[in-house]
Amino acid sequence: MDFTGHTDQELTNIRSSMPKHTNDCTPEQMAIDKAVYAEQIRRYRAEAADYNQRATEVTGLKHGDAVEATFQGAFMSLDSYTGKVVYNRGGRLCVKTDRADDTGRKQTPISKAWKLRERS
Repeated sequence: MDFTGHTDQELTNIRSSMPKHTNDCTPEQMAIDKAVYAEQIRRYRAEAADYNQRATEVTGLKHGDAVEATFQGAFMSLDSYTGKVVYNRGGRLCVKTDRADDTGRKQTPISKAWKLRERS
C-alpha cells in the first residue's frame, strides 16, 4: 500500500478511524495502519533531516561542537551558557546546556546566538 500521495491530515484521519487496540483490528486494518505509520515516520525523518541541514548551513555548527552563548536574563542581567550540539529525541539538532535555564530546560533549539567555544 502506498500512501505517499495523501496529505498529513488524511493520514491522521485514517489512523484515528482504526480501532484503538490491535486485538480489535482485522489483518487488513493492521496492514493499513502499519503502512500509514511508516509513511508518517518517513515524512517526519525527512523533515528533521531538512531542518538539520538548514540549521547547519545557517549557524555553521554541527553535531558534537562545544558552544557558548550569552543571553539577557531576568532583571537585565546577562546569563552565560555553555553546552554541546546534540540530537534531541526527534532527531533534530539542539544545544544541551551545562545548566538549566529559567524554565528548567537543559535543551534549547539551535540558533545564531550560539557560537563555537574557544578551546584553551
